[in-house]
Amino acid sequence: MPDHLIHVKPGVLLTAVSPVMLHGLADLAVAWFQTFPDLPFVVTSVQDGQHAPAPQGFHPQGLAFDFRTQGVARPSLPHLELFVRGHMREHPGVQILLEHVGKGNEHGHWEFDGQTHPAPLP
Repeated sequence: MPDHLIHVKPGVLLTAVSPVMLHGLADLAVAWFQTFPDLPFVVTSVQDGQHAPAPQGFHPQGLAFDFRTQGVARPSLPHLELFVRGHMREHPGVQILLEHVGKGNEHGHWEFDGQTHPAPLP
């Protein structure tokens, strides 16, 4: 069983982030451990990597992070989608996208843009 700590991939840049992002990171990690208790929660990017520049990009503003989803078994993908929808429903202003599903750089992208988004349909 994983240690239920938030892991940060080596090299991830986290120099100045919004408290709302840190709160969202903690909330998402707790929900992750409840939903996927056998999988670690790993932050793969915050202000590093190639992202849209500010003011459009939320990573440089400290309002976004990426997290690993590759460990989720393929038959559990619908469960991952329900996890994302539930989190967005409970956190207005947050958008979570599942990016590059099925590819080597598959990950979840969490951002706070302050807008209400309809939870994505399966």
